[in-house]
Amino acid sequence: MSLCKTISIKSKTIELFVPENDKQTSNLHSPFWAKVWSAAIGLCYFLEDNPAYFKNKTVLEIGAGLGLPSLFIGNDATHITANDIEPEAMKYIAQSAQHNNLLNIDFKLLHWKYYSEFTLPNTLLLSDINYEPEEFPLLIELIQYFLKNNTTIILSTPQRLLAKPFINAVQQSIIHQEEVLVSMDGVDSFISIFVFENN
Repeated sequence: MSLCKTISIKSKTIELFVPENDKQTSNLHSPFWAKVWSAAIGLCYFLEDNPAYFKNKTVLEIGAGLGLPSLFIGNDATHITANDIEPEAMKYIAQSAQHNNLLNIDFKLLHWKYYSEFTLPNTLLLSDINYEPEEFPLLIELIQYFLKNNTTIILSTPQRLLAKPFINAVQQSIIHQEEVLVSMDGVDSFISIFVFENN
């Protein structure tokens, strides 16, 4: 069963379907994909202020979970592919896209280690995917692959000490960095936004 939640971000309101038992931060047993995370909201804040990264462009969101950033830009991008490895996540994104009348979003069920199988977009969105150090080498490969193919990459991430080695490894490709303050469930947190381009 699903529950429709209304999420307001700056000038936009998105209706997003989530699992009915979703308790956000209090439900410790929810799968990662089943929650709206502060990094996804922070990414939407950044996209709202920087439409040139998605307006009239093709966009891929890898590890989309519930797909909030993809849905947020849905009316303005030329085409969006939302990706996750979990079939249930894809069902919720599809339900939300249909509910919001977004006809330019498709869905790809695939582990991101097969990054070369994605159609190359103008812009790649990554929200809170750099949380497992054992995955960092593969994530660095993914970033390098898309950069070599002239894709702009936008990563939003909570400020975790364990992610510092990953950020250091891709530092040379960062063309912009900023912090976004996100207030969620009474908790304020700073989200780091990194923009990568091939230079």
